[in-house]
Amino acid sequence: MAKKKKSIGDALSDFMNKSFGEGTAVPPIELKSDVRHVLDIGLPHLQRACSKSIDDEFGLPLGRVVGVYGGAKAGKTTLCLMIAIGALKEDGVVIYIDQERTLTTDYIRTVFKNNGVVDQALIKSNLILIQPSEEMVKKKKRLTIEEIEIRVKAAMEKIKSLREEVGFFPCVLIWDTISMTSTDSELKTAKKTKEAKGNVEVDDPKPTKAKAKNAQPGSHARALRAFFRKCYDDFVETEAMLVMVAQQTSNIGFAGSSFLGKAAISFAVSLLLHISRKEYITDEDKQVGIKGEIRIKENKTQPPYIKDVPYRVMFNHGYDQIYDLDYLLRRSGLFGGDKGKVEINVLGEDNFEYNRIDVLERRFAKLPKDSQQKLISRSQMNYKITSKIDVMRTSKK
Repeated sequence: MAKKKKSIGDALSDFMNKSFGEGTAVPPIELKSDVRHVLDIGLPHLQRACSKSIDDEFGLPLGRVVGVYGGAKAGKTTLCLMIAIGALKEDGVVIYIDQERTLTTDYIRTVFKNNGVVDQALIKSNLILIQPSEEMVKKKKRLTIEEIEIRVKAAMEKIKSLREEVGFFPCVLIWDTISMTSTDSELKTAKKTKEAKGNVEVDDPKPTKAKAKNAQPGSHARALRAFFRKCYDDFVETEAMLVMVAQQTSNIGFAGSSFLGKAAISFAVSLLLHISRKEYITDEDKQVGIKGEIRIKENKTQPPYIKDVPYRVMFNHGYDQIYDLDYLLRRSGLFGGDKGKVEINVLGEDNFEYNRIDVLERRFAKLPKDSQQKLISRSQMNYKITSKIDVMRTSKK
């Protein structure tokens, strides 16, 4: 019997593997996600849209760059805090670069407490907050991209050594925001301009145009590209997640709905999220939260199964986990195509009642066990609904 001839493709694959090492040429059918670990932030619907690990778990990808941008008061910083909470719950470390100096101890403690992180010793030791000093603020100065690069490189080297001692632990670096981060060249230009005017501060009657003029997108983009060239491999090697937050450019003097630095980081981000606020949630004419949509603008870690995720943020509580879970259950097919909204009744400052939780529980409980398992499988998550505010994680069987 004649031997079956190898195809040209098989012959070329064998040659590549023998010449450059096994695994150089891999058939497409064997390709799997190269995201080893993902971060659970308690929002299963959003996590389903973001990334899947090699263990088929959904979450935000560790070892990758995640971009978050949107308008003012859309929930960008709150999402960053939810990411930080997810890392701390797994005994991870969070380095938070707060260029806007918007975070306070009381606000962090309140949001963390309402999301199950009450260990103050853990927060104090594992949440590292970097803000411009009072002296820097008086001089109208913040950390530059080049200064942040030096700090990030040093932190990544330390994380490598700690991993060798204690093993793997989640590490997240949050940069909030790149829009408020200047470059060394911008500072030098501003200094020369000031000296040319006789060291006199001149108020611009049109501050929006002044911001756009002084921002120097070209130098900003070049500095960001240099940052990624020097630091990207460190994030991949240490499996640390870099979350880069940006203000929508329509809010800082430029036309359009992009963000400063997008052209520079587009090749580096694995996941790009656009957060847009749609409306405020009010109770007796008092604003108690916001509703909006997170649109997945770019996803290099998995096919975009879900492109938009509705969200709700309750002030001082963070992202509404029940609201997020409810949408995921509806998209799974349990409740048909109905995408009705979850209404909220404010009973007190820290007491919220969700009027559809009992309904969800009853419908889920009435299902046969095999149907419940199918639902969990289709939803790609292992969560159960409770009557409490939080969503309890169940162990896999």
